[in-house]
Amino acid sequence: MKTRILFYFYILFPVLVFTNSALAQDSIKFFGADTVNVIYFSNTDTLPFEMTVYGQIVDASSSSSCGIFISSGTIKLRIINPNVAYPDSFVYIVANCLSYGDALIGSFVELKVIGLMHDNDKCYHPIFNKFDSNSIPFYWIDSNEREKLTDIYYKKHNE
Repeated sequence: MKTRILFYFYILFPVLVFTNSALAQDSIKFFGADTVNVIYFSNTDTLPFEMTVYGQIVDASSSSSCGIFISSGTIKLRIINPNVAYPDSFVYIVANCLSYGDALIGSFVELKVIGLMHDNDKCYHPIFNKFDSNSIPFYWIDSNEREKLTDIYYKKHNE
């Protein structure tokens, strides 16, 4: 019992603290995964901070499934609804616990997105990202919106 407690304290605890604090600044190389840094919103951005977008998921970067280790993945969404005042045809979205990102490619979804800020303590780090957004800030979805992605995943796997 004492050995198990020492293991958790000396091995697992520092890993968890390191993962959730020191690595929380940017996307990183984590367990050998090459990632590209995400672009955060700033107070000077002219893009809408919140918006509802409808589009097709054209690519995704999967993260780990959440358990002991937590992380986020990213989605590249081609915007289909033309009424969104947005300067690009793609929006880049961070989603917590996106372990099934590849299975979502080709799916259509409507999501309420919020600008990704550095101080967003609900966004899990590290962020696994492979997209260069050309300096366009990333958006983030909360757990309610992420459930829509989970529903799409299960519908695809039960067809």
